[in-house]
Amino acid sequence: MFEFLSFIAEWINSTIYTFVTDAITYLFSTFFILWLKVQLFGLEFAWDIAKGVMQTIGANTALHNAWGMLPSDVAAAANFFKVPDSINLLITAGVTRLVLSFLPFA
Repeated sequence: MFEFLSFIAEWINSTIYTFVTDAITYLFSTFFILWLKVQLFGLEFAWDIAKGVMQTIGANTALHNAWGMLPSDVAAAANFFKVPDSINLLITAGVTRLVLSFLPFA
């Protein structure tokens, strides 16, 4: 009888603890992965909206027109360092940040 009670006590102390620990770890990791997927969806959604806003307000064409007014040697040096791509990326990132501020889940 003592061996049976000892077995039950050991089972409660070790097996249940291991099960609960594994279950909680699985739940938290699953919720964390789900949270990351929701965040990624929100970011992709905001990026698409930002690109649409940029096309609607004509920021890319205004940047292209302003770029055409630069002297050719300055434009060539800036093109070498990819300045137009960087400016476009920074503007789109700013609009994306603005859109993200309106999304409650991102």
